[in-house]
Amino acid sequence: MNKTNVTSIQPLSWITSGVGQCMQWIQASLLLFLGSMDIAAQTLPGPNCSDLNASIDRNSFAKVQLYELLTNVPNGAGPNTVDVKVENSYGGAVQFYLVDNPVMPPNATHYNGFAQNVNVGLWMFIYGCPYVDKALKVTFTSRQGAWAPGSCWSSLTFKQSNGPIVPDTTKYLYCLEEEVGDWGLYLDRFYGDKDNKYEPSVDVKYAYVPCFGQIPASFVADWIDPYPCILGNVTAKIIYREFEAFDKNGKRGSAFDTIYVWRLPQITVNNIYCAEKDTVYCGVGNSPGPFMVVDSIDPWTGLAVPGFVIRYPS
Repeated sequence: MNKTNVTSIQPLSWITSGVGQCMQWIQASLLLFLGSMDIAAQTLPGPNCSDLNASIDRNSFAKVQLYELLTNVPNGAGPNTVDVKVENSYGGAVQFYLVDNPVMPPNATHYNGFAQNVNVGLWMFIYGCPYVDKALKVTFTSRQGAWAPGSCWSSLTFKQSNGPIVPDTTKYLYCLEEEVGDWGLYLDRFYGDKDNKYEPSVDVKYAYVPCFGQIPASFVADWIDPYPCILGNVTAKIIYREFEAFDKNGKRGSAFDTIYVWRLPQITVNNIYCAEKDTVYCGVGNSPGPFMVVDSIDPWTGLAVPGFVIRYPS
């Protein structure tokens, strides 16, 4: 006799009950997961610090963004706040500035060693020259926000890698003025004692080395850019007068004074004259002319100086 196996079918109520239990398990798992995330978010560790070596700029300041000294800033710079304390190696307060951009304005907020509840996205500026080859202690303390309460400190050191900074300037001269071709008289007039003679120890253009001070700069060469002689073009040429300086480590800095050399104006009846003399004796008295009279110019701006004229023999 053949036997037939018959599979029984479970009631619908059993299936419904199983699905319900499955959904309850999923909900419980999600709640557990979200709860663990919330606990983790509430128990983030306090700030962790990192040492940094900052460069001193040409104005003798070093700048760092606060979060560069931290290794575990939540959400980047974010809205996270800390207390900041800066001390020297003896525990003394070190002055610093905090601003919200990498360029320090004249009215930057000044702190005498301590700032409370500041954003870690701010830039800190410190006058770095006194601390070259030394270390400052920067302490961060969190009291609210994404971090748990806690503190850490960083060692902030400084390096001065700038070479000499030679200033540059712009001058305007007539083509017949002696300073156009004589760099020594140029130094005397614009950087010296203006006695119309060049004295190397007195007529000196100075360069500046950050954290060191002034050093003399030396004349290198004149680089000339001639202009065509076209009616109405007052510029005869532009001279780029180069000066250089070297610091004690052999680093070179250089710059150019730009000298606009102007032609004399066109000769007319309004700017030429002769002295009114009936008799002229050779070698006696001043030359009777003819003379050309032109307005004096301010060598710093190129503007005419009212009431002053220059006489040139024609």
